[in-house]
Amino acid sequence: MGMLDISPPGFQENPVSPERDYPFPVRLLTTALLLTLSIVLWVSGYSLYINQRMKDDIRRDLEISHMGNGIAYLDTVIFRALRMFATTGDPKWEAAYKNNTQLANDTISKLKVMTFEQDIRDASENINIYNRVQKIDKSTDFFLGALEIKALDLARAGNLKDARALLDGQEYTARKQDYSDNVHQLAEDANDVLSHTLLSLARTVSYTLYLGFIVILILPVAWYSSFRSIGRWREELENTRKSLLANERQLQKFIEEIEKSRSDAITARETAERANAAKSEFLANMSHELRTPLNSILGMLQLLKESRIANEEHGLVDMAFRSSTNLLDIVNDILDLSRIEAGEMKLELLGMDLGYVLDSIVDAVDHLAREKHLPLIRHQEEGKLPYVMGDPTRIGRVFNNLIGNAIKFTDVGRIDIRPSFKTVDDRHIEFHCEISDTGIGIPKEKQQRIFEKFSQADTSTTRKYGGTGLGLAITKQLLELMGGTMGMTSEVGVGSTFWFSIPFDVADKLSEEKRIRKKKRFSGVIPPEKSRILVAEDHPLNQMLMTKLLERFGIGRFEIAENGVEVLKRISEASWDVILMDCHMPEKNGYDTTERIRFLEKGTGTHIPIIAMTANAMAGDKEKCLRCGMDEYISKPVNIEELKEVLGQWVAFKDTVEHGADEAPPPPGDSDPLDLSVLKTFSDGNVEVEKKLVGAYIDQSDKNLKVLAENRTNTSARAWHETAHMFKGGSSGIGASLLAGLCSQAQHFSGAPADQAALFEKIDGEYSRVKDYLKKIGLMAA
Repeated sequence: MGMLDISPPGFQENPVSPERDYPFPVRLLTTALLLTLSIVLWVSGYSLYINQRMKDDIRRDLEISHMGNGIAYLDTVIFRALRMFATTGDPKWEAAYKNNTQLANDTISKLKVMTFEQDIRDASENINIYNRVQKIDKSTDFFLGALEIKALDLARAGNLKDARALLDGQEYTARKQDYSDNVHQLAEDANDVLSHTLLSLARTVSYTLYLGFIVILILPVAWYSSFRSIGRWREELENTRKSLLANERQLQKFIEEIEKSRSDAITARETAERANAAKSEFLANMSHELRTPLNSILGMLQLLKESRIANEEHGLVDMAFRSSTNLLDIVNDILDLSRIEAGEMKLELLGMDLGYVLDSIVDAVDHLAREKHLPLIRHQEEGKLPYVMGDPTRIGRVFNNLIGNAIKFTDVGRIDIRPSFKTVDDRHIEFHCEISDTGIGIPKEKQQRIFEKFSQADTSTTRKYGGTGLGLAITKQLLELMGGTMGMTSEVGVGSTFWFSIPFDVADKLSEEKRIRKKKRFSGVIPPEKSRILVAEDHPLNQMLMTKLLERFGIGRFEIAENGVEVLKRISEASWDVILMDCHMPEKNGYDTTERIRFLEKGTGTHIPIIAMTANAMAGDKEKCLRCGMDEYISKPVNIEELKEVLGQWVAFKDTVEHGADEAPPPPGDSDPLDLSVLKTFSDGNVEVEKKLVGAYIDQSDKNLKVLAENRTNTSARAWHETAHMFKGGSSGIGASLLAGLCSQAQHFSGAPADQAALFEKIDGEYSRVKDYLKKIGLMAA
């Protein structure tokens, strides 16, 4: 199949015919330029070389020739001065002899130095001036010199006749003749070297002139050819320019047509964007409109579930509550999708514990797996997951979607969760998690569709398993917002593995974000009647409440300790199966007591389960309980079902908590200061028990109010904060929520003294309302 031709009509793709194609003569012109440049550089450099070398060689050789002739001349002068001194005995001739001899020796020494390198270069010419100089020097020192010194001594002593006889003797004459021959030969060699250097210079100049003449003939030919080719190229360039002008006119028309098409495309895109924005706005508005009545429905159903209704009605309410929750999840999915598409999804950046977030989600969905008899296995990673900076809500949503899908689409087998991380550097990690199941699997040709909105691998799965097809699409977009990636592998009938990776900055500490409390991980084995529970609680009302609850649970043995010091004493005297630990107590609080217990347990192999009882439901307080060594926590006021569920991890309860009478307590009025249903939860409708609980509450609260009054202008008083905490716990225990809220403000108050005093007045007034109400309904003596 040929390529699509999108050229405009009349467009010439190659306006120059091949037979007339004359490209610019780059190679020829480059050759001419390089040749010219090479010649210029060569001539300049070689000329400098010849000039420098020949100049140095001629100067040196001329100096050597001059010294060689000088030595020959000095030889004659020295011999004449010696003969005259031996003949006349005149001392001036002796001085002339010595001076010229010294000059000759100095010249010979200098000549030795100059001719050493020269002899190496001129060895091929069989001229060895250095050896000649060496021979002359040795002849002077060892042979001729000794006879002349002897002649000088005789003449100086007046024996002129003997001195002349010595100089005329055969031995001196032979040695003198040999010395003179060497000296004259030295002069001739020096002159020959000078002649050889001059001749070499002449030859070099001749060769240079010859080569330059040849180059001068070549250069014009090269430049002529280059200029001729340039001329032909210019002609072709002009022809090409005319063709391009013609093509430009055709191209301009083509561009105008493209611009028109582009304008139409922009208009169509803007229309599509407006439609998409309208769709997102509609989804967002619809979701908000649905959420409002759904939240109300869920709230009313929750209240109805907690009321005292018959078991049959309770099952119907629970079914309605679950259906409403599922509908709210669908609405939330649509709202999140519209926010992501509109770019309004903002990620939080909080210090979080990845392992804690994952454990919370696993615990939250564990009951779904248990209902289908599927093991939900969270594999332990190598090394504890570090604290990181991220959005715990969004990462929890990713965990929840993927683990929930694995449970939903698996009927037989197991679910495996494998978290891990890789250290990038000191401040960054890459978190990786795989969720594997043994479910229905996904065909390869449909694996890409599952990440699309409102899409599932097969429409039959929607009918069988339900769902909107938004979960994976939202998960993928959330991961991309966090800078992560995800993928999957699957085989039909075998199962699927979904994985994702997210880069995180390492955090130094945790932030105060809301978390999901850990659910029960295992079931207890200790029968209630044989269990031993130690309760650490300082408030008299809470002591009575816990006594009532533990009796209803059938706990065989339990004791109350008022502070941490007493707890440590009790565990040293007896063994306990569980400790219910209040966090704020006098003398030694629950946090310090727990840390001390864990320290004492080191190396003993023992571990006492400790359950925190905290009136603070903030995430930071719950996290603090777990970090200091506590195993679980429950919030105050204590919920019966929650307490039994938590204790059920160690105590083997066989039935649920009995609720007493089927009749529900009357709902509190809008102006009532407390909710009687809280009291009736613990009293089973027994008025005497309720009066006893109220009496304990009033006795302790009167003391608390007195301490608050004494410290109402002292913002830094420890007694103010500790007493407010105790007052809050007691008020929550009898259902006085407004009073408990005011005490909570006092517990954390850090403002001005005047504001503190005003807050106390509110507490005092609300406490008076509570007592008046209790008197009115007959639970407190008038």
